[in-house]
Amino acid sequence: MKELKFNLIRNLTPETTSDFTVKQIVRMTSDEEFIQLAREEVKAIQYFVKIEFPDWNYWKNKEQKLMELIIKLKTKTNENKKN
Repeated sequence: MKELKFNLIRNLTPETTSDFTVKQIVRMTSDEEFIQLAREEVKAIQYFVKIEFPDWNYWKNKEQKLMELIIKLKTKTNENKKN
């Protein structure tokens, strides 16, 4: 999950941004913001998921990881709201 969060932020920052800075942004980003970023990423890759060859799984796996992240973060957010 940490790597996925890192990559979501890394994709939004300029190439010259250091990994340290990206890690700091990850720490400052709320779960709700990560949910939104993951949803946007899922929408962005939908075309690639549909046209991917049956024996290739890169885009399907990426979509699955993003969906798992969304579910975990939503569950965590809902539990925090109950407390």
